[in-house]
Amino acid sequence: MPSRSFRTAAEQRTAASRAVGDAMTGDAAIVSAALARLGEAVVVLVGGEPHRVLAASAPARRLGLVDDSGITLGPLRRAADEVRVDGEPILLTLEVPAQAGQPIHHLEATVTALPLQGVLIEAVDRSSLQRVDATRRDFVANVSHELKTPIGGVLLLAEAIEEAAEDPGAVRHFGERLRTEANRLTDMVNQLIDLSRLQAEEPMRDAEPLLMEEVVDEALGRCQMAATRKNTTLLTTGDAGGMVWGEEARLIDAIANLVLNAIAYSEPDSRVQIAVRRLADEDGAWIEVSVTDRGIGIADQDLDRIFERFYRVDYGRSRAHGGTGLGLSIVRHIVESHGGAVRVTSVLGEGSTFTLRLPEYTGGPDPHDRVAEA
Repeated sequence: MPSRSFRTAAEQRTAASRAVGDAMTGDAAIVSAALARLGEAVVVLVGGEPHRVLAASAPARRLGLVDDSGITLGPLRRAADEVRVDGEPILLTLEVPAQAGQPIHHLEATVTALPLQGVLIEAVDRSSLQRVDATRRDFVANVSHELKTPIGGVLLLAEAIEEAAEDPGAVRHFGERLRTEANRLTDMVNQLIDLSRLQAEEPMRDAEPLLMEEVVDEALGRCQMAATRKNTTLLTTGDAGGMVWGEEARLIDAIANLVLNAIAYSEPDSRVQIAVRRLADEDGAWIEVSVTDRGIGIADQDLDRIFERFYRVDYGRSRAHGGTGLGLSIVRHIVESHGGAVRVTSVLGEGSTFTLRLPEYTGGPDPHDRVAEA
């Protein structure tokens, strides 16, 4: 049942809403002009005709609140009838059924009386907040689950060491495994901290012009030890001179994450190729950095989810390589905060290519001309 709102009329209705009420004495065009100033999903019902729409804003039509026959949702029709009787505003929450290609929308609607028996319906789409809440709940649940495994492993190994106290060989064996689990736990906590910091900080706070090949070189320097351990060759190709506006440390993190993944999921004695391209299209000038491996590849059904937090294509193999399931979500967050996008293409059994696309920076100072701080 709709709940009564105890807010005053002044709190419920903006100046633009009052303009709609004033316009009831005019024609539909005047009402529509007043609705345009509201920006939200708004519907005005004609006085004396129960559910006929005098005017509706574009968001209201996009959300499917109205069609050619009038109001489409039963709760809104009933609230309009009730408001006409006693004049008291009603606040209600409702779901708009999914339309083709669209998700379900969660709305908060206020239904108030207008002059001449008219009714004003104002609806605010709270779907994004609902998704944020759902993501937060899933994140907490996933963190709890993911931390439970290494913590459980640490406890079991500690007990095994105690029981094998008189066997130095067994103690060393269990000690090595304990160190592995502790390192995995440390990596996960560090990546959780990084992801939380990325989400909390103001994006691009320390941005500056950067030469992309220098960023790539720094990232590859971080990965060289891992490549050496697997005898993996890192090959760089592509265009020179491309610049981006960004935070150097973050972009190095993103590229290094992709290269380390490529090394981890490739067989020993293979190669990983890193290519930098400058290109332009109708949307502007771009720089793309692609990381290609000849590893195990990713199945088609996993490609859409690969950038989700904690998602792993192969849980067992991921644990064997020390993966936390957070690296690619961090990459996506960094790239999107720089106005770019990340995508993946893959052939199962043949390898994968991850590509970062960033807006090219075409003006401002040369990064080589920075003035050294005293």
